[in-house]
Amino acid sequence: MGEVVEIQGTWPLADDRAQGFAEPRVEPVYTVRFPAGALWGPPGGHWVQVELWESYLEVVA
Repeated sequence: MGEVVEIQGTWPLADDRAQGFAEPRVEPVYTVRFPAGALWGPPGGHWVQVELWESYLEVVA
């Protein structure tokens, strides 16, 4: 589970561009941070930030 820390604007979806679609989908891109320990296990203590397109994310209650 990560935390959205910033919205980077809207950009063509990288998957669509890589497949050569003439009109790739355009989606918001978010900077999301994850605790490193949640991704790779202990020891943690730091964060990892990545930019992800909206369709890669899902809302968690």
